[in-house]
Amino acid sequence: MRLYRGFLRVIYWLFLPLVNLVGFGFRVKGRKNLKGIKKAVSVSNHVSYFDCVWNCQIWRNRSLFFTVAEHNNKKGAFGRFLRASGAFPIASSMSQTRDFGDCVDYLIEKNNIVHFYGERGLWPRYKQSRPLKKGAFHYAVKNNVPIVMIVYLFGKKRVTAQILKPIYPNQELDARAATEDLQKRTQKAYDDAVIKFYHYDPESYAMNKVNEPVKKRKNK
Repeated sequence: MRLYRGFLRVIYWLFLPLVNLVGFGFRVKGRKNLKGIKKAVSVSNHVSYFDCVWNCQIWRNRSLFFTVAEHNNKKGAFGRFLRASGAFPIASSMSQTRDFGDCVDYLIEKNNIVHFYGERGLWPRYKQSRPLKKGAFHYAVKNNVPIVMIVYLFGKKRVTAQILKPIYPNQELDARAATEDLQKRTQKAYDDAVIKFYHYDPESYAMNKVNEPVKKRKNK
């Protein structure tokens, strides 16, 4: 499995940028925000069946592991491909929660990137933000590593991955308060990125309603 994983990383490095560019007009902004990061909790909105591939391109020169729903942890070639790519299933029961947490802690300790889909469910090509669940922030605080928020944004012809500045836990707070604080700060940064790209009104924007751009965006 380790050899297979190494082979896939070479494939990702060589071919993913071309495939993503031709297939999606994919571009990455904010790559400088990854500089110096050896281990982190990565979070993104879940808006495409292909965003796991986009994550692999973004973190291509680092060891990436990403969480998937239990039903994706299949037998056969597809399941082996996902696991070799770095996928591991989220806990689907209370009895699995401790093992899952131990796995996340171990991967971070060994200088890996662990990626969470913060909203959990897939909403294809959704152009607003959604509430981020607290799980990713719990592990970031527990392991004292930054959150790196990646926001996928859809133009007429392009998909843009906006890598936001890393957000660090507040070590002066207790674990529960630090988790809530980190979650709130990341949510705001995520909301702001969506508002700016789609030109929503920042004064009236809300996740629980359909938002309309205040002016037409050009040259996307």
